[in-house]
Amino acid sequence: MPPHPHRPPELAWQVFRGSEAIRHGLLSRHHLRGASWVRLRQDVYADARLDRDHALACRAALLRLPPGAAIAGPSAAYLHGVEHAAGFTDDVHVLLPATVRADSQPGVRVHHAPMSSTRSGLLVPVGAATPARTSPPDGTSPSAGTRPATGTRSPVAAPPAAGRLPGTCLLYP
Repeated sequence: MPPHPHRPPELAWQVFRGSEAIRHGLLSRHHLRGASWVRLRQDVYADARLDRDHALACRAALLRLPPGAAIAGPSAAYLHGVEHAAGFTDDVHVLLPATVRADSQPGVRVHHAPMSSTRSGLLVPVGAATPARTSPPDGTSPSAGTRPATGTRSPVAAPPAAGRLPGTCLLYP
């Protein structure tokens, strides 16, 4: 019988920074190499039961970007329901204010533009475009190997920025 997977409830069905999970004593480096987690990018991990779709790639990319980052281009189109706009392995397109610089990251295409209070974008409550799920389908603790129903998406939110409500993402088509 295989060993029971180690998934702290705080990390179940989530995308997270591995260094933070270790710092808070939730996991060890050894645990991060187990089958319970999938490494999405440097220091970014997710529950292995989550669907591998572009929404997951967006969530992972945002964890390593500075505040003020917004999902853009084909990535934004995907989050708005255009399924064929991007896939799990496609680059995540993000928009940063012209004054903000970000380190180069594989799989992330950064666009810079002046952003001001007069710039119009689309402010969307997380999960408003499609049904979102960050927990098991029935709200109970999932057993090992179960996954949410296909076709559901996890919410993606940019880090909160001044003038923006937490729990929303700013998307530019």
